Amino acid sequence: MLAAAGQVAAAAETPHRYGLVGEDGRPEGAPVLDLAGVKIVFYGVPGAVSSAQALEEISKDAAAAAALFTRGFLLTGAANAGAAAQWNGGSRYEYAVLYSTADWPELAGAAAPQFLFYAGGAQVCAVQGRGGASVAQEFRACMGMAGLGTAAARLESAALVTALGGAAESDGEENKTTAAAEGAALLAAGVFMPETLAGYDAGTLKNAYKLAANINFYTPYAEMLAAQAAILAALEQRGLANENKVRDLHERLLDSKKFAEAEALRAHYPAYALQKVPPLTAGPAAGPGEAAVYYTRDGETGLALENVVKVGTRIIVAASPGCHFAENALDEIEKDAELSAVFGRHALLLTSKVDFGALGQWNQAHKMQYRVASDNRDWPGVDFSFSPGFYFLKDGKIVHTVGGWAREGFLEDISAGARLLFPDLKLSRVAPEKAEPKTEAAAPAARRRTARLKLGDLLKGLNDAQLYRFCASLRFSGGVYAGADLDEVREIFGESRVEKLNNYFTGGAPVKPGLAPGPTLGELWKDLDAGQLNQTCRTISFYKGSFGGLNFGEIEDVYGAKGADEAFAYFMPAEKDGQEDKK
Repeated sequence: MLAAAGQVAAAAETPHRYGLVGEDGRPEGAPVLDLAGVKIVFYGVPGAVSSAQALEEISKDAAAAAALFTRGFLLTGAANAGAAAQWNGGSRYEYAVLYSTADWPELAGAAAPQFLFYAGGAQVCAVQGRGGASVAQEFRACMGMAGLGTAAARLESAALVTALGGAAESDGEENKTTAAAEGAALLAAGVFMPETLAGYDAGTLKNAYKLAANINFYTPYAEMLAAQAAILAALEQRGLANENKVRDLHERLLDSKKFAEAEALRAHYPAYALQKVPPLTAGPAAGPGEAAVYYTRDGETGLALENVVKVGTRIIVAASPGCHFAENALDEIEKDAELSAVFGRHALLLTSKVDFGALGQWNQAHKMQYRVASDNRDWPGVDFSFSPGFYFLKDGKIVHTVGGWAREGFLEDISAGARLLFPDLKLSRVAPEKAEPKTEAAAPAARRRTARLKLGDLLKGLNDAQLYRFCASLRFSGGVYAGADLDEVREIFGESRVEKLNNYFTGGAPVKPGLAPGPTLGELWKDLDAGQLNQTCRTISFYKGSFGGLNFGEIEDVYGAKGADEAFAYFMPAEKDGQEDKK
């Protein structure tokens, strides 16, 4: 059942406090939910069938799922704190608990589950969550009442989905699925048509570009590539097309093997010195049991489209030239007399990403030569999104895989796969217990690492203004944490949260006193607006006191490639002679 403004109680002048739920099921802090913008509060019972079904129905609608993920806030009664802790450990949506019933008069006597929509501090709509498939329809109606149904609002929500994520890998995959589905729906609705783009403000155009670029990075297709090109043209007309955006589209065109379009873009932006496509020669069409691949010896003088055999006994290596872990793995194999002979006869080194410089550099220096898959669908079961991956095929079927590279046990695991293909092969290595492999996501910057715990996870409960004040005050000196303004964190959560934050940056060591004053994060990134700074700050990752990366999207968009270099220099101490490379 849907209730509009006038039928539901408006948000009273109450603090709307809540408690975060720790892993032990105990409420923490007394933050206040900021209802100044648009917020969707879901009041439910963690694990209850009706509440889970309501969330599941929303997840089936991409626009609704994007709105809930980026503007949603899950709330339950304090008695359900234990159930909330259990739920939060396995869901992209996390429950908080009511601080007191007096803080939430609109929930007095309310039956769970239900969605409450707030805009400008007032409740404008509510949806009872027991309506089955109709829940999504009513949710969409409330989105309209709250101002979330416009193309601009949907683009903003979808673009935010691409930037946000939890600590689990499954969160990222779910976010990609949601963004891709919403992007396809907006594409079908004509949102990316040139005449429609002309009516958007600058912020909406930038959100549209972020969404299209993200989709084309993971799952490019012709219509979305055309949309990204149209958005770039609209940005150029406003003077908003910078080198980072141009390079992104150029890389997506190369990766999609749209070489003519890539060359046209390069000619249009000569100042950016984009990669040049070598002269292309094409052989005969691929026959049965074959697949077309691209090959370049030096990345400059020629690019050949040739055919390779897919069937039979093969070792497919999916990797990316320039990937540190792939280079380690391939170097070990090349140095091993037994395995190098096997790989020399039976391995095919494949990548789906096109970087002519890196391809040429590798191919000129190594016996194993990279080829570029012309179509990933030619290689079912092979995952090109991580590097490296080793797939052992017998009679066209994958019988063994090795994902990533590990310092110990890697060659033994590779040998185990080789024995499955060639039982009579005499190999000296025996597979031990597997060590944790290391892979590198096929990301724009090879040095970005998967975050275990993001800074944003420790800053939940701060509103946007409080988050900005903390992030802008964060200070490092020579790559060493030198402190931050923690007064509001201390006031809301107490000394334990302050200690957690300090330990996050130091690895448990005391904050070093007497450090030479370095710039604050707000000073380093002074050209970012508050939203960009907050969004980037949430993604900062440290592990045992060492910098683990961040989402560089906003940084590179504003500062270019040098922005990423400056960020690494800011968060990481200068390396000493003999020190292992931490990147």
